[in-house]
Amino acid sequence: MMTFKKLGRHGRIGNQMFEIAGVIGIATHHGYDFGFPYWQNYLQREKFGGGEDIDIQAWFKHPLPKIDESIAYADIEVKWGFHKIFAQDNTNICGYLQSEKYFLHCEDLIRHYFSFRNETPVQKNTLAVHFRGGDFEGDYQPPCSGDYYNAAIEKMPEGLRILLFTDDPIQAARVMPFDYELVQGNHSMRDMEMMSKCDHHIIANSTFSWWGAWLANSKIVVAPRRWFGPRKRGLETKDIYAENWVVTDNFDHHSRRSGWSTPVVSCNTD
Repeated sequence: MMTFKKLGRHGRIGNQMFEIAGVIGIATHHGYDFGFPYWQNYLQREKFGGGEDIDIQAWFKHPLPKIDESIAYADIEVKWGFHKIFAQDNTNICGYLQSEKYFLHCEDLIRHYFSFRNETPVQKNTLAVHFRGGDFEGDYQPPCSGDYYNAAIEKMPEGLRILLFTDDPIQAARVMPFDYELVQGNHSMRDMEMMSKCDHHIIANSTFSWWGAWLANSKIVVAPRRWFGPRKRGLETKDIYAENWVVTDNFDHHSRRSGWSTPVVSCNTD
């Protein structure tokens, strides 16, 4: 059996979904079983506080297989980016696993486990736009610029209903170069569920909206080229993007002066 023992404590919801999908992908590739601790977003409460329900598993129709606690798992650390993993059975994966390349071969299985319990109606002729600003640290992961959203909207069909999802409505209002309907007051998983029912997506440099777009099997997805800020300039980001997504620059003149840079160090993928 393969597992991710730190599920719920290693990154927020989008990261946790990559961890689950990555482990399932690696396990099925090798023919191993997989299982997980019960999925709760412990990090949300421990780091950010607040009263949001942390029981993430309850939002999905199909429970994840349970971890076999009787097994003595060997830890294996997976570095950033996509890597071919040659792992033995009874392994605990440690890493972010942020690439669909880990699980594209079992896409239907991933969609099975990430099927929402309470399906909302499909949002016809809608564009989901995500702006994340409230908890971003500028040198690590700066918010996307108005220039990015302006360039992204130009790649979309006209006449779409634009739904904006954000943790920072005030900052988003300063940035957005177009009119939109603000979605607010929901549990974060409800927001992802709504995103997954939209036709098109402009995502932020955020794994949360990444999953909203991927689960939608969206017609057009625009994603930002710069995923990280200067403190993480050495991380190669090419493996983050799904096939057929449109990758667009997400800096303006101010952000150039502030230290945005293109990652230049490639990870070994052997």
